[in-house]
Amino acid sequence: MRFFKHLVYLFILALNFVINYALVCTLVSVVFDIFRPELPWLQELIRWTGLPDTGRTRILVSGFLAVLVPCLFAHTGLMERYCCWSLGGRRPAPPGRAYLDQIMEAVCRMAGRRRKDYRLYVLRLNQWNAMSIGRHSILVTLPLLQLEPDQVGGIIAHEMGHLAHGDTSRALFLTTLSLLGHTVLNIYAAVLLALQFLSSLLPVFGFFLSPLFLVLNGINYGVCLVLDGPLRLLNLIGNRRQEYDADRYACEIGLGRGLYDGLALITRSEGRLTWWQRLRSDHPDTQERLRRIAAYVNNNEKEIR
Repeated sequence: MRFFKHLVYLFILALNFVINYALVCTLVSVVFDIFRPELPWLQELIRWTGLPDTGRTRILVSGFLAVLVPCLFAHTGLMERYCCWSLGGRRPAPPGRAYLDQIMEAVCRMAGRRRKDYRLYVLRLNQWNAMSIGRHSILVTLPLLQLEPDQVGGIIAHEMGHLAHGDTSRALFLTTLSLLGHTVLNIYAAVLLALQFLSSLLPVFGFFLSPLFLVLNGINYGVCLVLDGPLRLLNLIGNRRQEYDADRYACEIGLGRGLYDGLALITRSEGRLTWWQRLRSDHPDTQERLRRIAAYVNNNEKEIR
């Protein structure tokens, strides 16, 4: 199972790289055609690699570097902090900081981990949720601070399970890999919007160009869906399994009952999902998760498979 999991990840990683590489190369080609920049370092690099110094080679090498460089920052604290900040994660305010730190200290003791290896953030969202990012960051929403300490501890332990298993580290790498591709698509979308506005100032031309802009916008939107496809595929294939594994992690360090109570409370506040929402969700059915957690807690058997 673990081998299959890694094989799927490598396939999606390769697919994601190819799609982003193709997108970036199209933009690099346009930039080179318009500005014709002199890049002596690029020519030296091409000669050093033994590749032919042609226009096409410069485009391909530049595109490769443009995709590769952001990936080098994927596992740095800087990228992790940026993702937390962009989602709205902030350091806990003094009233909640002591409460969360006390819980985090207890969870780390039970897990045999060091508190300083984790960063806690609070999301100012009016919903019951928690998430983990990269290798060290855990985010909880404000309503979760109203739960009992053992319930918050169980939920935090679940997120620590994702960090310990490398789930969020792989997801962050794929997200970073997609950043430049999305930037290229946003640039194309902005150019199309500007051209549509200009064409609207010329009624006759605008009438004839409208179908063209409709097709181009459709292509841009379709490519965006393809670009998000690998991440979505990874979520649907792997995340449900990962949720069970993270639940098992919380149970094994002794916080299964707290996780069960907290998850059950969150589920009651959210209501039941429709069959379509369950089909599209990257999380398994909550009732099935609760059943497996209860089986472990009651029988002390590793039934979260």
